[in-house]
This record gives sequence, structure tokens and C-alpha cells, in this order.
Amino acid sequence: MHKLILTGTVLFFTTITSVEAQMSFDRSTLQKIDSVRKALAQWQSPESRVNAWIYLASSYIDLSQTDSAQYCLEKGFRIISQSPYRSGEYFLLSYQAELLDKNTLYDEALRFALKGKKIADSTGDHELIGNNYMLMGLIYNDSGQPLKAIPYLRQSLNFLPVNSHQNHSIARRQHSFLNLGQCYLKVKQYHVANYWLKKAIQESNAQHDYRVMAISHWLIGKSYDYIGNHTLAGSQYRIGVLHAKLIHDWDATILFTPQLFYYYYRRNQTKKALSTLYSGLQLVKEKHERIAMLPLKDFYVDLVAIYQLLNDYPKAINAQQKVLDMTEQINRKANSQRLFLIQTFNHQETQLLKLNVEHKNQEILLRKNQSLTIILSISLALAAAIFGIIYYWLQQRRRYESIQQEQKVADLEQ
Repeated sequence: MHKLILTGTVLFFTTITSVEAQMSFDRSTLQKIDSVRKALAQWQSPESRVNAWIYLASSYIDLSQTDSAQYCLEKGFRIISQSPYRSGEYFLLSYQAELLDKNTLYDEALRFALKGKKIADSTGDHELIGNNYMLMGLIYNDSGQPLKAIPYLRQSLNFLPVNSHQNHSIARRQHSFLNLGQCYLKVKQYHVANYWLKKAIQESNAQHDYRVMAISHWLIGKSYDYIGNHTLAGSQYRIGVLHAKLIHDWDATILFTPQLFYYYYRRNQTKKALSTLYSGLQLVKEKHERIAMLPLKDFYVDLVAIYQLLNDYPKAINAQQKVLDMTEQINRKANSQRLFLIQTFNHQETQLLKLNVEHKNQEILLRKNQSLTIILSISLALAAAIFGIIYYWLQQRRRYESIQQEQKVADLEQ
């Protein structure tokens, strides 16, 4: 236990300088978003505009502003429908899949990921292929199919480089490690899970990815809880929540509240347990707009059990009602987005189909013109050859007639 705490303390002080840039994450990200949106009006190149919309969509996803992210993706798809751009289309499809995954529309997410797979495979770009494998694994994992996710996540590690060369890359190696750890945790292979989660921490520390570090510590803590080692679990939770708070990652931060409550409660530190609980509730109240619906729902699910443990049944009922309300809201939003996708992408796919038909018609016309040119050339050459043969035959005939005439004259003279 002391070794883990010491490791966390040393890590805290050695990474604090790198984290300072991330502590103003909200402000700096919003400033970048604002500058990119202003610059968009001046950019004429379709590729530049698509890349800008991709950047904006990914930024809004990070900020849990899913409606704004969807708007940006739609803008990018509209440009793609008029001006094909393969790499841009891949990332639009991938971020669309990620957004659908976040909104629990797993079948639709998988459909977009599979479309992206065709593009990634056609380019032969290892990083795009690795990104797609990780994305497919993520979707299967989130949809409750960890055994199906594991082969995709393992395969992604064969393609994802240590250092990315893509500006919009969705996945890094630490994301594959993290998801593998979570998958093995779900199938109760705790030692294997911890192996991958420790690799995720090591890789994310090198890449300064403190969100992955935070969630990895949370998952390792859960694995220790499952096997009954609550002391080691608590150490992991206390280290992980530091990383989450330092970068203002409120989604990750509230993950730790129930686990830390139980940790202190089991140690008969009831006052500290309740303080942790109230701090989590205050965070939810203050940062509600920055916390995604699914982790927020999970938080209230845990609250129901906590209030029951505390024999505070009115609050347990209230928390359960919030769970029901959020479940209804999630389903309503999923249905709304599903309808939006049907309307939007049917139109966009029709536009793409029309564009493809026009391109094919142009190719057919070009091939037809080329064929006509070849036929005309052959015909002219054949006509020239026939003319040459006829001309040669006429010349020979005249020569023959001339020789005959001369022969007749010679005979008469004799």
C-alpha cells in the first residue's frame, strides 16, 4: 500500500508541470473552437473546411456537447458529398461512430465504423487501420460484448504506432490497453485486466494522457475490490481521482465518488465518506453541463445503493427517480438521433450516389469517346490501306494496258 501511495505522490509531483497546460482545458479548448469557427469563413479549400469541422466535432465530443458535435459532423459530410476527400471521410465516419456509441446507438455506430473500415483498408495506412480496429473493439465493449471486442483491440496494437502522424487520430495505443483491461475485467480475469491496465498507465504517462491514467487507476481499483483487497483498491482510487481533478475531467472525477465513499465507510471513517459523497453531489450540481449522461446515470445508480446502506430511503427513492428520468432522456435522445440520421444520411447518401453516378457516366462517356476515336482511327487507316491497294491496282492495270498497247504497235510495225 505504501509503495502505491508513494508512486502516486512521486507521479503527482513529476507530472504537475505537464498538467498545468491542461488545467485550463475548458477555456483553451473553447478559445480554439472560437478561432477555428471564425477562420472557417475565410477557408475556400474543401479539404481545409472538412478538417476544421472534424476538429470542431472532436473538441465538442471532448466537452460532452454532443449536439454541437453532431452539427459539425453534418457540415463535414455535406462538403464530402460535393467534394470527395477519402481521409476526411474516414475521420467523419469514425467520429460519427464514436458519437453514436456515446449515445448508446451501438448498431448505428457499428455501421459507420464498418464504412470507415473500407476506406482505411483501401488506403493501406496502418494508423487508420489500427484506429478502426480500436473503434470496433470500443463499440463491442460498450455494447456488452467484451469477448467479441478483445480480438479487435489486440489487432489494433499491431497497427497503431507509438507516435501518431494523424491530426485527427481517434485512438492511441493506451486506449487499446485501457479497453482491453476493461474487457478482461468484465469477464472476471482480474490479473489479465491489471496487466493491460498497467500498460495503459505506462503508455499514457509517456503521452501525458491523464484521462486514461485516471480511468486505468479506477478500473484497477475495481479489480482489487472484486477480489476483496479494499486497501489496495482505495490507494488506486485516491491516485486516479487526482489525475481526473487536475485536468478538470468531470466525467472521470465522478466515477471515483461512490468507490471512495465505500473505501472510507469500510474503514469506519463515516465522516470522510459522507464528505466525499457530498463533494461528488456538489460537483454534479456545478458541472452538470460538462458531465455526459451515461456516467451521470451510473453515478445515481450507485447513489441508490449508498442511500439504502445509510437507511436514507427518501433520498434513495429520489436518486432512483433520477435514474428513471435519465434513462428516459437517454432513450428519447437516442430515438431522436436515430431519426435524424435516417433523414440526414439518406439525403447525403443520395447525394453521394448521384455524384458517383455522374462520375461513372463521365467515365462511360470518356471510354465511349476513346472507343469512337480508336474506331475512327482504325477506319481511317483501313480506308487509307484500301485506297492504297486500289490505287496500286489501278497503276498496275494502266501499266499492263500500256505494255499491251506498245506490244500491239510493235506487232503492226513488223
